[in-house]
Amino acid sequence: MDLSVPLGSVLIVETDQGMQSLICTYLKKLGARPTIVEKWDADAERLVKSGQFDLAVIDWKTRLHPAFEIYKSIRAQSASAKTPVIFISGQVTRDDIIQTSTDPLTKFCVKPFTEELLLKAVSDLLRKKIELKKPKASNITIHKGNKPTGLAPAQIIRNEALERGGLDLFEGTHAEALAMAEGVANPLAKAIGSVETSGALAASDIDLSEESESIGVTEDSKNLDSKSLSYAKKMREGSSSFDYRLLAKTSHSTTKVRTEIPIDVLVIDDDKMLTNLVQNHLSATKTDLVEVAANANDGWAAILRYNFQLIVMDWRCKGINGLALYNRIRARPETRKIPVIILISGIERDNFKIIEDKKCTFILEKPFDLQTFERAVNSVRSFEDKDYFAMKEAVEAVDSGEGDKRRVLSAVIAKAKKVSHKFDFLLACGQYLIHQEEYVLAHKVLEGASKIEPENVTLMTELAKVYLRLNRPTDSLKLLDLANQFSPGNIQRLCLMGEVGLDLFDTEKARKYFDEALVIDQENETAKQGATLATNLSDFAQSHGYKPLKDQFASTLNLIGITLIKNGQIEKGIEQYHCAMAFIRDGLTLGRLQFNLGLAYYRLDNRNQALEWLEEAIRSVDGDYPKAVQWATRIRAEISRANNPKKDSTTINWGSDEVLESLADSLQKFMEDESA
Repeated sequence: MDLSVPLGSVLIVETDQGMQSLICTYLKKLGARPTIVEKWDADAERLVKSGQFDLAVIDWKTRLHPAFEIYKSIRAQSASAKTPVIFISGQVTRDDIIQTSTDPLTKFCVKPFTEELLLKAVSDLLRKKIELKKPKASNITIHKGNKPTGLAPAQIIRNEALERGGLDLFEGTHAEALAMAEGVANPLAKAIGSVETSGALAASDIDLSEESESIGVTEDSKNLDSKSLSYAKKMREGSSSFDYRLLAKTSHSTTKVRTEIPIDVLVIDDDKMLTNLVQNHLSATKTDLVEVAANANDGWAAILRYNFQLIVMDWRCKGINGLALYNRIRARPETRKIPVIILISGIERDNFKIIEDKKCTFILEKPFDLQTFERAVNSVRSFEDKDYFAMKEAVEAVDSGEGDKRRVLSAVIAKAKKVSHKFDFLLACGQYLIHQEEYVLAHKVLEGASKIEPENVTLMTELAKVYLRLNRPTDSLKLLDLANQFSPGNIQRLCLMGEVGLDLFDTEKARKYFDEALVIDQENETAKQGATLATNLSDFAQSHGYKPLKDQFASTLNLIGITLIKNGQIEKGIEQYHCAMAFIRDGLTLGRLQFNLGLAYYRLDNRNQALEWLEEAIRSVDGDYPKAVQWATRIRAEISRANNPKKDSTTINWGSDEVLESLADSLQKFMEDESA
């Protein structure tokens, strides 16, 4: 840290010895000479009023003394000088803010706070330029060759929203915060270490440091060829972090800063007085539309119906619970990155670990004043703006390679050297490459990002996706377990963990993760499909004595579907195929599942559904599927004849060699492809 002017003498009034130590450690880095008083009494009051201290840091909830009485005593007219004061508290009410809002020499700092947050409070209060110089390397690395040492507790418990200076409030003592940090830091080091041992992450030959121009991504092309990128033609929920079509819609619409563009807002709250206040305030500012939903169910319906640019939601609104609603918003590619302001009274920190690295989320405690609300709106919109441009730059960099993998990697490296927001840019590039199903490239880019912020939860999840797609499920699960310790309650991550369990044929573990997701939101379709697959896999293995072959996950799912259909359980076989498709990412494999699903619907005499899935199978393999084309042509002819009763129609003998051969060929092709 660098302080342009030394801080000088500081008085600390705090009963918690752990908090005393933390504050002293932070302020000594600013050149402070701390004096500690363990309780508020006449001596403490005299010291504050004496004017001999450059700054006072006082616990707002000091025992035996009402907080506002302390404040009034400090600011009494009899005081010879006004000492700048930072009040620290685990809970700040609206009345607290109002009582001190006109005092330029008073700031609040909410527990648990980070070094950066305390620094900002000191800087704002003393009008001194104070800069926090980040260390050249993080305490923890997820790269082979570096030994993990454990994160600092304050880093683990930090909340991005707190650093934005709003009323992002969390209850809890310093001791509880340290306990939580210890509980996370220890498994973190173990998990990272085990990933390193198994070779889950390859070391990069270029070191990332403040002095180096490198971004930590190597141009080593030994694992790359010059073949074009095979761009994904469909959006698949769970694999894409953003609906990239939205970039094309907005990129040429205006030259204005996006935060200055009028927006449409959804407010979800059953408090009519509050919603009227917020609605009137928003309508008078930069908004085109403000829609109000009285419960979470209506709010979710509105989100599906209309594209809002800001969502204000009550965490405890009637209907869908707040955690489930927030998960739904962040699961949709269309709404994954839009700003969300969460309103709540009586915040519990554990409820909001789900927020993780979502900088476009702001937690605002009720009651609040309009000025605070306006600050929250501006904050999330500002972060959205930065996020948007990082994604835009990432898409432009990747697309500039025109499909050549080496050129794509070179373009990403060249751009990353120029931008100031290297981590956000590299993360966005990695996510876009995952969307394009270019997992080797995504792995290289995301490893570069991990050298900057190795403990970033979103980064861990994206890397875990890549490991799973590169057939490294064990390494994927280690990172997901680690991310889940930082941020439990994320349905998408739990479903991804369940998918890894399925891939490892550990049906018990897979079912556990899917069930955890269903506890949060019992309507989550992916979790329901995963739970069904886990049950079917387990039942099939027990009833048929079948032991799945290694690395033949798709073949096993297909075999279960074929067996169910051949045994006359056609509807259950159809359910099996629908569930399996939620966890198959490869287009060719997906096409074959869709082909068998089409035949299953045909067996139910549902020709329209059969034709729909056969055509989908043809599209999934880019039209190169002769057998599916033959069946689709045949079914179209049958539908045409059925619509014209004068023409004869033919029927299919489901015991015929033709049908059985189609199903058998499909399974054989699966086995050949996966064992190749």
